[in-house]
Amino acid sequence: MTWLDSHAVQKLHDDLAEIPTLYRDLPAILTGIKGQSGGVHTPPGSKPPLACHVVDLLDTRLKGAQQWRTETDPRGRDVLDRYGVIPRVGLWVRLVGDEADEAGEHPFSMDDADWTNLEALCKALKAATSWLIMQQWVTELAQDMAALRAELRSALGIRPEFIPKCRYCRNTTQPQDNGTWFRCPACGADFTWQGEVAALIAVQDATGPQVAAQLGISWERIRQWKARGLVTRVGKDGKGRDLFSLDAVARVYRDISAGKISIKEEA
Repeated sequence: MTWLDSHAVQKLHDDLAEIPTLYRDLPAILTGIKGQSGGVHTPPGSKPPLACHVVDLLDTRLKGAQQWRTETDPRGRDVLDRYGVIPRVGLWVRLVGDEADEAGEHPFSMDDADWTNLEALCKALKAATSWLIMQQWVTELAQDMAALRAELRSALGIRPEFIPKCRYCRNTTQPQDNGTWFRCPACGADFTWQGEVAALIAVQDATGPQVAAQLGISWERIRQWKARGLVTRVGKDGKGRDLFSLDAVARVYRDISAGKISIKEEA
């Protein structure tokens, strides 16, 4: 039995491929020095990323191979946020290596010099895919790599990819051709022409932070609009978080930007 389907495996590989690239851009946030991309990433909205969060992500403590072997099990997810990117990935590599060795498998080889090389660590996890998908806890690894990638993208001010839900069955659609159209894998519906895609996106409900990220504004601004009665929640998700209509919030944003609604927003 495998614990990740082909789509989840591809998502894990995509996360592992992008994490080192994003990590290389982090120092520019602290120094303001332009990298190879030609400029410093800036976050959506008016507030810069918290420097302390970037410093935490860059923390490379626990970098010796012997230290990895004395540290905690990364499956205890409550402790992972105490580590920087390299230690966080390295803890998973150490676990995978130990578990595979006990099972008589040797999916990769890591020497002492490789434990500070984030690209090598991510490649080691990718190399172990065929063995990993047979382990029930691989879902926790996949979730953590997805979360780490999202943290890095947020720190660099890169907006998350917007993947809407199907208008008919409410399952998550899959973007096709770089998001120019969408297909629902559950009911088979395709949303292909421009007006149809626009209508699909307009009816989406999302949490406040998700709506803020898509519109390129701060979540605090939406909270202020909610307090003033300019936007209202349309429901709650399975975790009890307020949901807002992306289209409704976008209309308020456009009206404020155009001066049709005049309010004094807090900094």
